[in-house]
Amino acid sequence: MEYYELYGLPGAGKSTLANIIISELRAKGYKVGNLHDVYYRCPNAKQKHPLRREMLFHINEFKLFFWCWKAYKNCKNPNQSFYYKLLILTHQLLMVAEENNYDIVILEEGAIQYISSLRYLEDFFDDRDYQRISRYLNKRIIIHPVFCNIDIAESMSRVRNRGYGSKRFTYSVGTENFKQAMFYKEINLRKISSTFAPPIEINMKSPVADNARLLVTEILSRSLDERNKA
Repeated sequence: MEYYELYGLPGAGKSTLANIIISELRAKGYKVGNLHDVYYRCPNAKQKHPLRREMLFHINEFKLFFWCWKAYKNCKNPNQSFYYKLLILTHQLLMVAEENNYDIVILEEGAIQYISSLRYLEDFFDDRDYQRISRYLNKRIIIHPVFCNIDIAESMSRVRNRGYGSKRFTYSVGTENFKQAMFYKEINLRKISSTFAPPIEINMKSPVADNARLLVTEILSRSLDERNKA
């Protein structure tokens, strides 16, 4: 089973592209999971307590939990909600891979995006904790990063036109300067993704149908290669 994580600036169209890809792959007969299937794998995951109990029994993941906690504590402006999201997601990624109920999982956001949200401008030059998290995941699961490339000015325009606005986004990266925040976010995403497999880069200026067709072809090609290796 393989993960494909779409990542990029806000407003790039990650969710739209992911939904189209998932529909096309399912139409071809593949069992495809999405972010909701992973993050809310347990029926009561929103209540957190059953999930936390499950996490306690996975002693082999304690190193991962410790590095997530250390990354959170080393932030000069730590945000607890981003820490919990990263902690839950990384555990769920490992569990879904272990259960192997899907052929492919398409994530419109995942480990790269969540690690990026945890980081702030003040933490930019300290990569050790984040690299440990990515190395741990890379040893246990296959994550193919998909960079949804969009111009910063276009991303800013789309964010302003959406309900969540620019204030919510700048809060997550620790600056009130919107353009500076977007510039930092892009560098940050590229830096974090470099600790995973080489990314598939998608030009989000192209029509979404063309991008979906290109990505479905690439996914099916890689899936066939993996089966031949097995």
